[in-house]
Amino acid sequence: MKFMAISILLAVIAITSCGTVVEGDRLMGTMPAGYDIYAAVNPEGVGIIAVLNALADSPIAYDGDIDQMQEALGFDPLNWDNWVDALALDRGRDVGFIVNGESSEGDVSLVCVYVPSSNHELVQQFFTDLLAQSGEFKGELEFRETGGYSIVLIAENAGILDGFDPGSGPVLASDPDYSRLTGSNSLIAPSASVFIRFEDIMEEDDVHSMLFEMQSEGPELSLRLAAYTTDPEIVRQSDVLAASPLSSDIRIPASATSILRISLDMASLKEVSEELGIDQDMSQGIAMFGFDSFSDLLNTLSGDICLSYGASDEQYSAAIQFGLTDTEAITDLLNLISTMMTGTEGFGLTEFDIDGTTCYSAEGSVAPGIESIEFGVLNNTLMIAGGYSLTDLVNGLEFEDFASEQGMGISSNHGVVFISDIETIKDAMGFPLNSAAQANVVDETSPLSSVAGTLDINEGLFELVVILEASDGNPFSMAAEILAAMGIDMLARPVR
Repeated sequence: MKFMAISILLAVIAITSCGTVVEGDRLMGTMPAGYDIYAAVNPEGVGIIAVLNALADSPIAYDGDIDQMQEALGFDPLNWDNWVDALALDRGRDVGFIVNGESSEGDVSLVCVYVPSSNHELVQQFFTDLLAQSGEFKGELEFRETGGYSIVLIAENAGILDGFDPGSGPVLASDPDYSRLTGSNSLIAPSASVFIRFEDIMEEDDVHSMLFEMQSEGPELSLRLAAYTTDPEIVRQSDVLAASPLSSDIRIPASATSILRISLDMASLKEVSEELGIDQDMSQGIAMFGFDSFSDLLNTLSGDICLSYGASDEQYSAAIQFGLTDTEAITDLLNLISTMMTGTEGFGLTEFDIDGTTCYSAEGSVAPGIESIEFGVLNNTLMIAGGYSLTDLVNGLEFEDFASEQGMGISSNHGVVFISDIETIKDAMGFPLNSAAQANVVDETSPLSSVAGTLDINEGLFELVVILEASDGNPFSMAAEILAAMGIDMLARPVR
């Protein structure tokens, strides 16, 4: 079954899934349960007019596909008012989609579109005429009505449509697979959402189900991806990530522009290292440093690890900190290393004092701005710094304060937290790039100023939240411009 027109429908997802918080009717949770793929998009919520305007000024508008769409539709598809008029759309309401698994011919067996229009006759005429133009449509086309929505159903055969009843039966919000993914980190009013149940559409079952949400408020674009796996090996190993920070001793240099903090559950990490044989492999070499085993070394760590990075005028600074539960053991380790390095040719190690604690400095140029590495045990933390001094770390901001000031509202109470400005990321990745096309992408990202994110893993549930801040303009139109600059053709791809 070939649905030429479905490419036009799915183009709406592609166009709009890139928004201003609009309190819509949260359509997705009210759709009938039991299908494989769900999507809901609030066109006004994602700033559809700005997005389409951005696409109209991009190479996508001139590649021929848009002309074919315009010929089929009878209007310019990059003008949102044309869609509103053609379907008598109710502005501010979600557009919904349902797609169900493979058919006997390896195709999808059902595509359903929730059109926010009370003019059911107009919607029926629009889709009937559209499919008739293709000359390839051999399936079943039916229509339903519910709650001010016109529902378009395209199926392989009539039998599939018999079981579709939007007015009765369980809804997606009551589906345990969906409910599991809408947890405490779920976005308040997502402008676009996609839910996929993989077990019926993929042979591999590493990922059981997934929910993707996005919304924007002012210049900030929030993205959330939640995924659930039942693979026991993945679940077991993912337990090494702690649910929250394990100490409050980490400090961030005032001039840091990028940070990454990871909190590990040390008991789980030790168990996994023993299961994988890492403990046995490492134990022989580690004995010379005063530890009976690799697990003995792990016992000295709290599980908190924090990387700080700064870049300015091609001068770099970096630091890594490890939270400690046994400062005496790590102090002894540093003393041992100092003794071993004393007199080593080409390795200049000097001692200095901070508040009565012996610290060390190793001379040697690592990168512009980093002419030496300082390290020592301070504030229950092993600190290693280059470009920064250890004093910069000791007098730095508490992690929670840094996250509050720079993290665009994210909480520091997660297993992984990442905060950075975009210029630092570009610099770390080696921008500007030598390809003209890649350089164009870099130029298009210039309105993007900051990024922050969190990751949590708990009993097979993975939750990733990312917040992007645009310094200028609508974040969704900016996203469309970036995609256009990358040469990604988002529109008019036939769905077989």
